[in-house]
Amino acid sequence: MNALLELHKPFESRPGTAAGGPAHIPTGATVTADTLIALANDLQQVLASWPEQSLIGDNILVEARYRSVVAKSNRMMRLLRQSPDVPLNRCVVGARFGRQSDGSPYHILTYCISKDAVRSGIDLLADYARYLRTDSRFSGSISSEDLDLFNKGKQAMPNGMYKTEFAQVVKDSYYVRRFTIPRYTADAPTGSFITLFDTGMVDAADLMNRLGASVTDYQIIDKLTLIANNETVIDRIRRNAPYLVSMSVTGDFSQEPVFDSAPIQQQAPLIPPPSNEPTVGVIDTGFDKRSYLTDWVDATDCLPEIDMREADMVHGTEVSSIIVDGPSLNPWLDDGCGRFKVKHFAVARDGKNSVLTILEQIESAVTNHLDIKVWNLSLGTDTEIPENYISPIASLLDRLQFKYDVIFVVAGTNLPEHAPAHADMRIGSPADSINAIVVNSCNRSGMPASYTRHGPVLEFFRKPDIAYYGGDTDTPMRVWTPRGIIEDTGTSLAAPWITRKIAYLIHVMGFSRQTAKALLIDAATTWQQNDEDRFTEGFGVPPIPVDDILTTANDEIRFIVTGVSERYETYHYQLPVPIDNKGRHPFMARATLCYFPECDRHQGVDYTRTELDLHFGRVKPPSKKKLEKHPEAKPTVESINGNVQAALRQINLSENSARLQYRKWDNVKHISDIEKSRFAARKTYTVQGFWGMALLAKERWERLEDEESRALPFSVAVTLREMEGRNRIEDFKQQCMAWGWAITTVTVENRVDIYNEGEQEITFEP
Repeated sequence: MNALLELHKPFESRPGTAAGGPAHIPTGATVTADTLIALANDLQQVLASWPEQSLIGDNILVEARYRSVVAKSNRMMRLLRQSPDVPLNRCVVGARFGRQSDGSPYHILTYCISKDAVRSGIDLLADYARYLRTDSRFSGSISSEDLDLFNKGKQAMPNGMYKTEFAQVVKDSYYVRRFTIPRYTADAPTGSFITLFDTGMVDAADLMNRLGASVTDYQIIDKLTLIANNETVIDRIRRNAPYLVSMSVTGDFSQEPVFDSAPIQQQAPLIPPPSNEPTVGVIDTGFDKRSYLTDWVDATDCLPEIDMREADMVHGTEVSSIIVDGPSLNPWLDDGCGRFKVKHFAVARDGKNSVLTILEQIESAVTNHLDIKVWNLSLGTDTEIPENYISPIASLLDRLQFKYDVIFVVAGTNLPEHAPAHADMRIGSPADSINAIVVNSCNRSGMPASYTRHGPVLEFFRKPDIAYYGGDTDTPMRVWTPRGIIEDTGTSLAAPWITRKIAYLIHVMGFSRQTAKALLIDAATTWQQNDEDRFTEGFGVPPIPVDDILTTANDEIRFIVTGVSERYETYHYQLPVPIDNKGRHPFMARATLCYFPECDRHQGVDYTRTELDLHFGRVKPPSKKKLEKHPEAKPTVESINGNVQAALRQINLSENSARLQYRKWDNVKHISDIEKSRFAARKTYTVQGFWGMALLAKERWERLEDEESRALPFSVAVTLREMEGRNRIEDFKQQCMAWGWAITTVTVENRVDIYNEGEQEITFEP
């Protein structure tokens, strides 16, 4: 077996060089004067329908319904712009998806702008519609070819009109199909989380005061979110300010139902006292302090005002029993990770629980115990996650994971108790957390468990991330409860096994959380293409022994590189992959990128703020012909997945395709060669056999002057497989060192020794 390698060498970086260029529309597209007039009429109707006594003063909320899922570069830039100094993208306060007649999604973006900006937009559309009709070159319509010719030449524009402005209005009018007013029509029952658009004019407390609501009628969650305690509040919002509501979420939190099975063993297993083992955080129902695990579990009851019954301690005790002593209870799942101490927070009772209480207790537990890096959360909702926005608790988890050096492992949620096996149902909250590792269940054969629910999240995010053994009818999971050992099943019992692996990789092996996540996902994948279960089992099922994450077969080389994205491009162009005697690279390759971006729930489906576009493959120097025309031309990375998003030439790639093919805006990128019978070795582009890695950063919206610059840590796990079965790892290490790479060979024994030495207590004599 080959050991995992850590490669160390500072990444290089550079700012973006793209200058933008004139506005274009897709080849073959046409925009007519009638199109512009129709949009102007929409805006007239928006103004006429807007309430005279609205709660946001002279501002107005306008929905722009785009023709498809739209890239940032194809969003409106001129229509509705309030000032040249304020990019229109900064005025977006919400994003959701509508559905075409064929079911395909399209963007609906909500803008908060002044009424004057709307009137200006109407005038622009009318003026340029007239220009289209009166200019003999266009005769009422302009094609993509016409627009390209228009952009290339000098134009004598009528007074008050501008060449670049006209081109941009044409482009805006192509991508936007309609303008409307947001209308809140959802049937929100009592107890719903209601979130307002961030208009900067009205927050949740202001709205309740203006509507004359009693303080007992609602609970404030944050600046823009409240819980409606009765129908009166919901009715007042619906009648007086429906346009302010961005989203609403329902659903109580619960733990998965426990089988009412008799104990199969009441005698407790033997367990030594704890020593220097790592501590993991568990947020769940109560823990039975009478259990044999009590020395290993430091339990805190976060709801002391509610009496703890035995039923309230079953689920939490089950979860902690796996984290502490899972392999003793289930020897076939011995992962080699040892035991872990648990800091257990009881934030829920058996049955339904308040989302507000759980929100408050999760934030308190994490912020007051920042020494705990790995957290297990096996609670969830029976209801499905919303299609167009992230749930409140998932949003909290993502915020905590961006702000602090912590990682959550979250259960993928089960089908409700009375649902038929393998029913078609989306996962529940908080399994829609983007930064967390979300874990579904599989049976002992590795197939989706009978109670499995599925993703995706927000149309395309791959959730769950992975699947693991949570018990099923073939082999239930053995866990400890207040009644002894019982057999149970659920994603709640799959997640703790992954928590053990992540805690081992972080605490014992000394990896960062992004490295641990990348290694886990890379080890779960295979060389075969399997998209069938991607939204039930994610990237796959990780191996049981943790050693199989840290080692590979003799014909494989697995290494990790880490860095920080601070500028547009972060890259390495000198990664020497061995060459065979025919001057080719006889390797299949795969790479997994993980990072923890900032997220914003108020942006709806446009949830993650930062995109890192991964390119990994052979370095291709610029050709002589290209250098003659562009002496400053630099090498490029020919990515193994054919990623063309960074191409300088204009490419016909829709935003929806970029998201589906290249996982644009997803914080986990996995690219891989697919094993096939006639996979050919790759030719080399350089004498040295250089491969490269480039990460291109994009921001969803521009950073303000007072905001901190981006410094986003990332890790990439790479696996190379020698196609002829040879072990080339020593050759690879020697070449890397020759090109300035520092290499650390990761051995479990060495890392365990380092951990044990670091955990020794030193007593200084007085």
